[in-house]
Amino acid sequence: VVHGQISQARQCNSYLGRGSGLRWRMMQARRRSRCWGDANILLFLLAFASLLRCMPGEDTADTDEVDKTYRFDAIVIGAGWAGINAARHLKAYGVRSVLVVEAEDYVGGRSRSFNEDGSVNQPPTTLNKQNVPYDAGSEWLYTDQTLTHHLYQTGHLYHVDVLDENDDYLPLAKMQYYRQHKDWRGHVRTTAMEKSEATRLKSRVWDTFTGFANHLWNIATEPDMSYHEAAERYRALISDEDRRYFEAALKSVGQIEYTANLTDLSLTSDVFFDGSEDMHYMSSTRVGFGNTAAAVAFGIGCDFLVGSKVTRVDYSRPEVLVTIEMNGGLTQAELVSTVVAVTVPLGVLKANSISFVPPLPSKKQQVIDKMKVGVSNKCIMIWDSPGSLVWPKDEIWFTFMPLEDTSGQVPRWTTFSNLSKYKGKPVLVGWIGGDDARHIESLTDDEVLDEVMISLREMFPAITRPDRVIVTRWASEPNFLGAYSYKSVGRSFSSDSATLAKPVGDRLFFAGEATAGAWYATTTGAWTSGYDAAVLMIKALLKSNENNAVD
Repeated sequence: VVHGQISQARQCNSYLGRGSGLRWRMMQARRRSRCWGDANILLFLLAFASLLRCMPGEDTADTDEVDKTYRFDAIVIGAGWAGINAARHLKAYGVRSVLVVEAEDYVGGRSRSFNEDGSVNQPPTTLNKQNVPYDAGSEWLYTDQTLTHHLYQTGHLYHVDVLDENDDYLPLAKMQYYRQHKDWRGHVRTTAMEKSEATRLKSRVWDTFTGFANHLWNIATEPDMSYHEAAERYRALISDEDRRYFEAALKSVGQIEYTANLTDLSLTSDVFFDGSEDMHYMSSTRVGFGNTAAAVAFGIGCDFLVGSKVTRVDYSRPEVLVTIEMNGGLTQAELVSTVVAVTVPLGVLKANSISFVPPLPSKKQQVIDKMKVGVSNKCIMIWDSPGSLVWPKDEIWFTFMPLEDTSGQVPRWTTFSNLSKYKGKPVLVGWIGGDDARHIESLTDDEVLDEVMISLREMFPAITRPDRVIVTRWASEPNFLGAYSYKSVGRSFSSDSATLAKPVGDRLFFAGEATAGAWYATTTGAWTSGYDAAVLMIKALLKSNENNAVD
């Protein structure tokens, strides 16, 4: 239940035999001495029950029986940044028994670090000092925010270069553009754009568009306008060459950063991201955003039950009854708690993966149904030989500006980050969003790489296929079902987010990036929402204690 090594988890699996169905939950008992609490007993009994069910000769067909009921003061469903911070504040306030239940077999949610030893999301201090993490989800941390302040104060940014001025995320002003064109013979060639020209284009094309779009927003007579509609109006006003730059910027900012197709992305005043915000890169050697999440969780002092899926939350009674499944449904248990925080991704709520009894209030359910979740995926490419680096080593971002083919099509993969200096070896990451990102989830890794290499070979003809590749498929993962929320046309995101965050009575609470208002789609927003939920949970616990004292 608590922290250990994934490598040890795999070893334990081999001891139990492949048919046991028992995974030793990513974490083992803390090395420091402490008394066993309810959650530790829960782990032992569930693990023992799981093992007995899978012994040779035992009948494991009946999986509907609930094994046992366990009681806690507070349960947090989901171990992403929202769940971690909710649990942290509950324990800091003195709530005695807090359990975090997570469906994945690691802590960190969409901050997921794949480490070179094969582990996922382990505290950096437990890993090799030269470990290179590859983050499938979040990689950049906003500066001067509450999460950043906590990581500073607790020493988790010790190996992060917080003075690096080039670690920006999708910086339109600093990208190295590669532009296709036809020479006088009609042959297609690709050349690097001068940085001075890119700077002028950013000012002349993108900055002008943001002003134009804000003007449309201010004079609009209809309730809302899509990003696509504003872009269509702007395209009619600019030259063909400026339009090519504009399309490249739109793809990076709209589809990749906001994870949505432009036709469904609302034209709101905060949408014009251009990579100018100060950020820290969290996936350098010896760090990893997911590994950092595990390290923060390690220091909380509460228990994490991972690899355990919540299927039902019954809040119809004085105490909330939470039903969980482990080992693919072979083991079930009922957990009872005075208060429960639901911090699972919006995609999971939209899919009704958790049954609520009684059903959630109609207004909250309507908001869940109407809010949108986007998709952004990565193709992480790793070369083992330093000689494989054939691109400019000091440039962090590359954007390919292709010509349309005879059918009007362009390559899907046009935006790349060069993380080689942070990893100590050649590493490129291809980025893709919106419907393009959904499309590639049905492809094999080799098929995805074939598409990626089309653009890379145009920019860097000498490039070879990587030695290893990691392709994310966030929309296909049942415990996520997407990347994060976005502002869709026709909805008031601030109102929807506030409704989603609103507690149901004084027992059921909600947190996560989609509840974070202006800070949606960020780890900072998730972290802050966890704190907000914990404050309300503590008030409810105090009220419950007062009522019990009177009784």
